[in-house]
Amino acid sequence: MYPDSRGRWHASASAALDELIETIKPDVLISSHEPAVTLQLGLQVAGRVGAWLADLGDPVLAGYTPKRWRYRASELEAQVCKVATAVSVTTASTRELLLARYAMDPSKIFVLSQGFDDTLSPTIDLVRESHPGELHMLYTGRFYPFRNPTALLEAVLELKQIRLTIAAPEVRPEYLAYAARSDGRIVFLGEQPHAKVLKLQQECDVLVNIGNALSAQTPGKLYEYLGSGKPILHCHSVEDDPVVGLLDEWRRGWSCANDLASLRIFLTALVEDPERLYAILTDDSHPVLAYGWSNLARCLLARCRQVAQVEKS
Repeated sequence: MYPDSRGRWHASASAALDELIETIKPDVLISSHEPAVTLQLGLQVAGRVGAWLADLGDPVLAGYTPKRWRYRASELEAQVCKVATAVSVTTASTRELLLARYAMDPSKIFVLSQGFDDTLSPTIDLVRESHPGELHMLYTGRFYPFRNPTALLEAVLELKQIRLTIAAPEVRPEYLAYAARSDGRIVFLGEQPHAKVLKLQQECDVLVNIGNALSAQTPGKLYEYLGSGKPILHCHSVEDDPVVGLLDEWRRGWSCANDLASLRIFLTALVEDPERLYAILTDDSHPVLAYGWSNLARCLLARCRQVAQVEKS
């Protein structure tokens, strides 16, 4: 069933959506890209709403799309880009990818990144909380096939001064095996409530972000990390990973290739000479304020008002 077992939701969702459209008569309907069945529902009722904003987030046709679904994913993506009043994506590289795939007005597609809870202070903490010569790192998120933590786990296993805590659901057994060999320095917490995850982020020394092996995507956790007040270590898996440029712009952390040799060198320097690496960072929060949820909400509201007005005119 396309796109996956959640496609079974289509029939009941379709019936409920028809009733909602008649009852609410929305000015704007927003469809998410995940699961793709929500885009199918949006196409179904696009002509009955004031305006339709399709949030594609990542491309529907992505590098990890199973071969058996690539044609259907391509057809759905093309139809959405043609019919939707406006299309939002989470990165500039995804926007460029879609513009290259389809003949569409560039003004129709806009970037709306993921963000962080800006009720928290985004001011970065440049004071190490651990004892001298020790480092506590934290990773929160999933390990997808295109997001590999092996090099990080091996590097931490080698460096006795480093502790790594991981809050992640559905961890593969081969990753858990590293914890068993770490003398308690690698800890897997499993899936945690979001409030607990945010608290953990504020209690560590350094947050770890593992880049996707897909340049058109940026892990959403990177933006959530901005609200923690902690520096970020980004392990990039592809040369054109956009996060490298973002961290350089924000001065909120460091980038390192996602391989054992590079991580060994970088983490050793971070433990033995932290002052040099922390001197690169800034406690100026202005570069990241645009990624606060309240600001992103204002951007989305402005675009919804715009597309609703366009449809009326």
